[in-house]
Amino acid sequence: MAHDDRRAMRTRDAVADPVAFASSSPAMLAGVSRSRRGASAYVPQYVRIRDEISRRIEGGELKQGERIPSLREMCDEFGVSSITARRALLDLLNEGIVERRGGLGAFVTGMRRRARIAVVIIGYSESAWRQNSGSFGQLVGGIASSMWEHEALLTVLPVNDPMTAATALRQLLHDQPVDGLLFRVAGDVDWRVVDIPAEQEIGAVLIKRTPPGTGVPAVLSDARTAGSAAAEHLVALGHRRIGLLSATASTDTYRDHKAGFVEALDRHGIRIGRELVSTVQSVFDEDRKAAAERLLELDERPTAIVCNADFLALDVYEVAAAHGLRIPQDLSVVSFDDMEFAQHLQPPLTTVRLSYYDLGRAAAATLFRVLEGDEVPTVQEIPVELIIRESTAPVA
Repeated sequence: MAHDDRRAMRTRDAVADPVAFASSSPAMLAGVSRSRRGASAYVPQYVRIRDEISRRIEGGELKQGERIPSLREMCDEFGVSSITARRALLDLLNEGIVERRGGLGAFVTGMRRRARIAVVIIGYSESAWRQNSGSFGQLVGGIASSMWEHEALLTVLPVNDPMTAATALRQLLHDQPVDGLLFRVAGDVDWRVVDIPAEQEIGAVLIKRTPPGTGVPAVLSDARTAGSAAAEHLVALGHRRIGLLSATASTDTYRDHKAGFVEALDRHGIRIGRELVSTVQSVFDEDRKAAAERLLELDERPTAIVCNADFLALDVYEVAAAHGLRIPQDLSVVSFDDMEFAQHLQPPLTTVRLSYYDLGRAAAATLFRVLEGDEVPTVQEIPVELIIRESTAPVA
């Protein structure tokens, strides 16, 4: 195996295995100009070949309809293996600037090179992926729909450790550059990671996060309105003692959801005591059930509970049943997200719906505007909608 192939393999293994959507080829992440990485940076041979062929096409040396060098010619000209030459060709094919003609070789199409976009998902464990597969699927589906419209290439890249994300991302982009990044980050992270795209002249957009001190555009859910809508709904049903089950990871969604909830109660002169707020580190925390227990074991328990994620509502349902409490006769429950399972619970869950598909589509559309040099808002919020089902009722 050639030296560059071994190094590329080590780089990919050190970051994570990408999940490619537009092609099974790992070359989908490759390809911005070498100048972004600096003259002294290591560049894999297949990238050098691809960039050189692209330069010849863009410079008019290779015109539309003309054949590009064959695999054997690439091997001879650049002194590489057939595997390396084939990978460079796959990149050019994926970009749409060349096409195969049966038995004749690859020819210049005259099409503009396709943008390469990566969705970088930071801080989600394998179990979190499994539990949250519905929202991840919708999010990626929304992103993919925008990619198809722009004829772009899409890769999803998980980075497991949020505190080493900056190092991992630098390593990835050093070996396999892209034109634009979409960040989806769970929990706390070394926020220097969002400075990396600007350093390398790569467009970037954050999804559901707005880290302090950065000018990277963000697309969020309107979580403040979601928290307010949940509280207003329960107050309208006569509830005054309302508990909050909340994740405390430093994300904008949880913070804004709680703020909207508290503000709505304040408008009605309702003060929420500390005992009525029960927290967990994240919606995937193993202590979720204990957090629900703390609310329902109070001497004066709440008549209703607001959860800032549907996963937390699952634990409220389970703990309520263990305490002999009926939903909604004895306890009303409102949540946030409207995951697929929410409508299938018994009783079906009242929740504030966030369309992850719309969130992903809006984030991708914003990224393409950034790549085109357009002015975009620093923060955009996706509307939410209260979906009233059977888990809420007037206070007994």
